Amino acid sequence: MRPYHYISDEEITRHLKENLCPILFTELINRYQLMIVHSCTRRLKSAEATQDVSQEVLLRVLTKISSYRESAPFSAWLHPIIHNQCIEYINQCKKQLHEELSREIIQGLEEETTNDDGSTPTIEMLEELMEELSGEDKLFLLLKYKERWSLQTI
Repeated sequence: MRPYHYISDEEITRHLKENLCPILFTELINRYQLMIVHSCTRRLKSAEATQDVSQEVLLRVLTKISSYRESAPFSAWLHPIIHNQCIEYINQCKKQLHEELSREIIQGLEEETTNDDGSTPTIEMLEELMEELSGEDKLFLLLKYKERWSLQTI
């Protein structure tokens, strides 16, 4: 049996605000660990992501415990923290993916714009290549790159 199982969440948080006690913090986290993990798993669908975000939630709880107000249940205060940490993780993943794709596209374009002999294509070479395109493809490229029309407009 845990030594502090009889103390309410409100009492624990009140004590934690006054003096951060690792034992009390552990007791509070033990009570909500499963809820945190389940909430993260529902949102993230990845065991690794769930573990990372759950740890971030615990850190956030530890650093923000002073903002908890006993007028609401602790779980009501905890849910937005979990949600926000999951959203932050998803946004970071999207940003990383976007950066990786951008790097790959730029690298691919750089490789494509270099000839076999290491030189870059000249205007004459590009014009010759344009002549080999069908009328529709040529029109599309001219509108996009010469006239600077958006893809939506084209």
